[in-house]
Amino acid sequence: MPIIDLSLAHYDEMDPVAAAVGKMMNAETSVRRKYFPPRKEPDVVFVDSWLSIFAHAGTHLDCPRHIYRWGKTTDEVPLDRFMGPACLLDFSSKGADAPISAGDLEAHAGLVRENDIVLLRTDFTDKFWGSDAYLRNSPFLTGDGARWLVDKGVKAAGFDFLQEEEVKKIPENVPENYVVHRTLLGNGIIQIEHMTNLSAIPQERFEVIALPLKMPGIEGSPCRAVAVVE
Repeated sequence: MPIIDLSLAHYDEMDPVAAAVGKMMNAETSVRRKYFPPRKEPDVVFVDSWLSIFAHAGTHLDCPRHIYRWGKTTDEVPLDRFMGPACLLDFSSKGADAPISAGDLEAHAGLVRENDIVLLRTDFTDKFWGSDAYLRNSPFLTGDGARWLVDKGVKAAGFDFLQEEEVKKIPENVPENYVVHRTLLGNGIIQIEHMTNLSAIPQERFEVIALPLKMPGIEGSPCRAVAVVE
């Protein structure tokens, strides 16, 4: 049962989106480790790591509370929404700033089933993660593309690109204009953002697991997203 890692490492300095949001909000993420000296055995060390994490840094999940006051938080969404049958839609021919529309998705309609987790591949994360180009020049899903996913009845959608055009305008972005977030999350579709390594998935259908941290009341969470293939 091969397992393919689809997750980015959470290095603060490599996340251009988190850096832009942090600058706007005057906040930062960090990983700090405390090494306690050994008491008896010289080859033993006790390590405590202290984490201060932006919930939307690196590979992460968005739940409906991210965009709607009435939306469910990560602990309120049933676990089966974060795992299950999945399909891969290949848009690796898309370049910088290219839209992915309902028409583009319709060309792959035969692969998508109700309650699928749909992964959209462009390879943009693999090529540009850690650079300003990822934030400013990423392909994006259009509003009618998001509506297409809703109409297909999928339960989650994953992206290896910055899926919302409005986000690229940070710090001048306007949350009310987040048409993809509002459409998907407003219909209970979980978003798996900043995925990587989608090109390593060798088949069109497989299983995906992307579980949030068990932290009550939060709207998003870092996750370890993987594909399980035959």
